Amino acid sequence: MNNLFERLKPEHKATLEKQSDLYPSSIKNIYQELSSSYSFIDLKYGSVIALSNFCNLPNYDITSINNLFEKP
Repeated sequence: MNNLFERLKPEHKATLEKQSDLYPSSIKNIYQELSSSYSFIDLKYGSVIALSNFCNLPNYDITSINNLFEKP
């Protein structure tokens, strides 16, 4: 089973990569958490908010977060 980082859709990886120059520590922390998680439900609330903000999601509800990832 792939972790969340591996399942993150390419367009969202690209968006995060662009943000990494401005927010290197925050993006690094998100990458680490995504790499060690297999379900978005396991993510910390703060990480969900940061991920939503960096990916320009309209909100951080379950559906929006789930849509960031390819299906397992």
